[in-house]
Amino acid sequence: MVNATFDNSSDLGWVVQKFGGTSVGKFPDKIARDIVR
Repeated sequence: MVNATFDNSSDLGWVVQKFGGTSVGKFPDKIARDIVR
């Protein structure tokens, strides 16, 4: 999806890591809620 690197200081850092891992396939609803939150 997003092929970019962000600093850990940014909230997008863990978001990108989540999308980069298999967690997105396991808990799509949870990740969607976390992003909205």
